[in-house]
Amino acid sequence: IQKGLVDMLASDYYPAAMLHTVFKLVNEDIMPLCEAVKLVSHNAARAAGLADRGSLELGKRADFVVVDDRPSTMPRVRATVAGGKLIFADGTLKLDPLDMVNAVATAVPVVNTKV
Repeated sequence: IQKGLVDMLASDYYPAAMLHTVFKLVNEDIMPLCEAVKLVSHNAARAAGLADRGSLELGKRADFVVVDDRPSTMPRVRATVAGGKLIFADGTLKLDPLDMVNAVATAVPVVNTKV
């Protein structure tokens, strides 16, 4: 990563690890926050062919997390927005469970894996 050889970071085993990875890259002065976030969002979405997500732009899904990054704690998700809808905030689910399932289901695309 320090040599600029990594274009994106992703995880299929524990997606929350990417949040901690972003802050580790920043805290160890490997790269600025905006570049670390880009590795796990925009670049990862682009690599997966998901043009409707990965950045906050007009016409895109608006999937993002609000993070408490105070130095005395590990990064902690304070709110989650999926498809522009508030899903979770301060320890409380904000959608009806069925609405939450629908919002998350549309956030996880089916990717064609034919070779």
